[in-house]
Amino acid sequence: MGWTDKTKCIDDQAVAGTEVFGDWVTLKSDESVHFQIKGDFGAGPTDDLLIRIYGTLDDSSEVSDTSPIVAERTLAKETDPGLLSIGGLTGYYKLRLGVIRSGSTDTITVDAWYRKNGNYADSTLDI
Repeated sequence: MGWTDKTKCIDDQAVAGTEVFGDWVTLKSDESVHFQIKGDFGAGPTDDLLIRIYGTLDDSSEVSDTSPIVAERTLAKETDPGLLSIGGLTGYYKLRLGVIRSGSTDTITVDAWYRKNGNYADSTLDI
C-alpha cells in the first residue's frame, strides 16, 4: 500500500496543565504509523513538552489505556519550535497522542501529524 497522506491529529492546541489528546488513529493488521509532533514554545520557556501514546481495543466510545504504550518522550524547550518523530508503531488497533507540559509555567502550542504505512516489512521499529 505505501504511505498515506499526512494527516493532522492535533491542530494548534494550547497545552498547559491538562493533558491534550489527538484524534484516534485506527490501524489495520499490516499497518504501522509514524507520528510527528511540533511544540511551539513561548518566549523564555521553562517547561518541556511531554509526549505519550495510548492504545485502545474499542471500536467506538474508546476507553483509553491509563498508561502510555511506549516510554514517555520529551520535546525539549531549547529548540523553538521543536519537532519530534515517533515511528514504526504496529500491532495496535487504535492509538492516540497525549501531550502536556512538564512543569507548571508555560503554555505550549502543539500541532501533530501522522502517516500510516501498509508495507510493514519495509518499516522500521523505533520504539
